[in-house]
Amino acid sequence: MTLQKVIHEGNVSEYQSTDCEPLSKTSKSEDIWYQNTSGNVLVVMLAFSSSQWGPAGSIHVNSTESDRIIMDVQDDDSFSTVNVTFMVPNGHYYKVKDETPADAEFNVINWTETSLI
Repeated sequence: MTLQKVIHEGNVSEYQSTDCEPLSKTSKSEDIWYQNTSGNVLVVMLAFSSSQWGPAGSIHVNSTESDRIIMDVQDDDSFSTVNVTFMVPNGHYYKVKDETPADAEFNVINWTETSLI
């Protein structure tokens, strides 16, 4: 597998396999179910932060739109950024759930997806 460096806006550097579809930035939001209809395994890479408290979120992947947490993510440092990568099988549903306290704002900084060939 050969990796190539990809530069995005905001000086975010990522490495992309030449064996994958090109990375695509999305305008997806937290707390909404999405379905992988690419025909391949989908790799989701995202970065999120919190306006006040340490950011917290959960990653859900399931064959139906029902909550099944595969990962809980939290950073106790205020104003820090959390980076998460996870895979979604073809046909499965996925979402990122905001788990920050009610008085803090959950911010998706970058949500990028690529389909494995």
